[in-house]
Amino acid sequence: GVYNESITLYDGVFLVSRNCNPAATVIVGVSQNVVKFNGNTQSGIIGFTIKGSQTNGQFAGVTTNGNVDVLIKNCLITENNHGIKVNGNGGVCIEDTNVTSNAADGIHLNGGGNKTVSISGSIISENRGSDIHENGQGNGNAVNIELSDNIIFSNGQNEYQTDNTIALSDGFAEGFGAGNGDCELNGECVTLPEPSEPVSTPLNIFVDVEPTGETQTNGKGTARLSWDTSGRTTGEVLYEIFTENGIKIGETTNTFFEMLIEPNIEYRLKIRAVTEDGRVSAFSNVVSVIYEVDRILPLPPTEIEALVKLYPNPNNGNFVIINEIPIQSLEIYNSLGQRVWIQNFETPKMGKFEINIQSELPNGMYILKGLSEKGFFFEKFIKN
Repeated sequence: GVYNESITLYDGVFLVSRNCNPAATVIVGVSQNVVKFNGNTQSGIIGFTIKGSQTNGQFAGVTTNGNVDVLIKNCLITENNHGIKVNGNGGVCIEDTNVTSNAADGIHLNGGGNKTVSISGSIISENRGSDIHENGQGNGNAVNIELSDNIIFSNGQNEYQTDNTIALSDGFAEGFGAGNGDCELNGECVTLPEPSEPVSTPLNIFVDVEPTGETQTNGKGTARLSWDTSGRTTGEVLYEIFTENGIKIGETTNTFFEMLIEPNIEYRLKIRAVTEDGRVSAFSNVVSVIYEVDRILPLPPTEIEALVKLYPNPNNGNFVIINEIPIQSLEIYNSLGQRVWIQNFETPKMGKFEINIQSELPNGMYILKGLSEKGFFFEKFIKN
């Protein structure tokens, strides 16, 4: 999907595209830099298109600060001021990445420290400034640039131009650079610690869902997860709740957790305990949580919702919206309330238009949220 965000990543955080396809997972900046790294511990971004930094000043698609070592892998970085700007003393590893069509330098290196910038398997092309610009060297400041198997050409200044060039389509090239690399968390900038043994045995979860087995009017059920901690002397101070596939949805200091759930949708959840010094237990058993409803009676549509129709429903992710009011933006939320897709319209949409999320979202129940001149509207739909 397309995410209109500006993101700051701190110590130890790696942002990895779920489908490992930078053509389909795009971050469009909404402030000065699009993605910024701060801190002192290795971090990274893998598998995204990054575009839309402010094109004045010293802003960039990706900016690094402090002592953090950063991995940039399998990304397309385009239509920014600088593509990548490296500040501070941390090193940067750029792997299988395209830095192309930026308004200033492809890669802009500020002096400071004796950092290493390693670039491999990447394309640096068609940037208006330099391919790789070293700024403020001297006075004991040096940058060690390591280049391996890159293609560099057609920049405003080519200090590291290679003999070979390659045809690009929308910033991508067949068989080389972004879109052709993997999204594994490895590389010179990554030294992950060996996983430690769990601090304690798994907890056992009990589930209670209310109400159940009744006719319902467009509402939600309440699920209560609880667990017994008697006999555990491991100093547990926090309990984290995850989906079966590892998405954290909440935490609590109590021995229970309550959540609202949609009717007739299965949630598969697990928990783990965290001690005061940050150690964790093994994960609990996975429990199935479902609010079973015989029949759902929809509420009458609001004035706005009566002017907007979505069909077919259910659908395969390709559906049509017919509206009698101008729509300024659309968002899609999953059954956990997480926003998973967004589309802003430069010119408000009116009449009939198509939305296609067929390859972007898994099957399930979703809520479409729209903004019109009359306010927000909501449409529930099923992708199958």
